[in-house]
Amino acid sequence: MISQCLKESHVKLKHAERRRRCCTALGLALLALYPIPMLQAAPLSAAPAASAPATPAVVERLAGGYALRGVREVAAALRLRADGGFDYGISYGAVDMQAAGTWRSDGQRVWLQTEQAPASFRWGQAQSDFHNDFPMTPDRPVQLLVRVEEPERRLIWSNVEVQAEFTNGQVRSGVTGRNGMLAFLERTDEPWRGHTVSRLAVRYRDMPWMWFEMNGPMKTAVIYFRPGALMRPAFKQMVLDVRPTRGSARELRMLETDGESSPGGSRETYFRQ
Repeated sequence: MISQCLKESHVKLKHAERRRRCCTALGLALLALYPIPMLQAAPLSAAPAASAPATPAVVERLAGGYALRGVREVAAALRLRADGGFDYGISYGAVDMQAAGTWRSDGQRVWLQTEQAPASFRWGQAQSDFHNDFPMTPDRPVQLLVRVEEPERRLIWSNVEVQAEFTNGQVRSGVTGRNGMLAFLERTDEPWRGHTVSRLAVRYRDMPWMWFEMNGPMKTAVIYFRPGALMRPAFKQMVLDVRPTRGSARELRMLETDGESSPGGSRETYFRQ
């Protein structure tokens, strides 16, 4: 849901505009929405409620989806889950960033804490139009086409190392290209004639190799990759003000991110969906 919201609202910013707005840890300063009110003198993130989980009543009132409004050429969405987790995404210009972790609230403020899992691979599912994204010619038949992607954000991953072990025990290797794909061409010379891929291995950067059994001849293979801690999150910590503090919560306004207060004259406001 967050990825769809970002893609639909994604508009490219001019370079000068991006530089002018880059004043927070998110690399962004938003246009002025309302005059900024007086903040408490004590650090916001130091409030005692930041370490206490939200009560069931607070969770019921705040859990749900929120979207950024009133900011030109920027799309952002936040989902507070009832299980205490959150998902966040922001898109501006050519930059897409996300964060995920846990949230806590005293009913008046919300504290977001990013928690990054280790990078991981898992077996994926090929789509019906898989081959349409790869140029093939009759004189160079493809025996196995491998694609590495991240379905949640609809990203494809280049520079992922791939090894294919064949039924003859021999190994061929390569790296995914800009389209996230790597093709192992069919070979009729010895010792490759008549042999198929028995298993695949993938790795990214300094990660260890991870092997996947093929379970019979296949024409396509999809590997899902979640970069986790390898990718810088949109933020590590964020504090938001709940507005109004009584009744149904309709707005969350950013007060602090990564220990820095929201700059005067510009604030992010997320409206309940």
